[in-house]
Amino acid sequence: MKNIELEYKILKKLEDNPKLTQRQIAEDLNLSLGKTNYLIRAMTDKGFVKLKNFKSSRNKMNYMYLLTLT
Repeated sequence: MKNIELEYKILKKLEDNPKLTQRQIAEDLNLSLGKTNYLIRAMTDKGFVKLKNFKSSRNKMNYMYLLTLT
């Protein structure tokens, strides 16, 4: 599957649930965690996705993915 198709699928997943972890997305789409991380970073670099850290979370590794309208 091409990266553009995978990016679309990831965006749809994040639209439905922006609190999904990369691990959950990888499992749902049957991708490696590394590939999922690569695609999300690419979408972040393109401005399609923004990361938001949960300020109230004790675990500062928790993020929410925000889709942008660019």
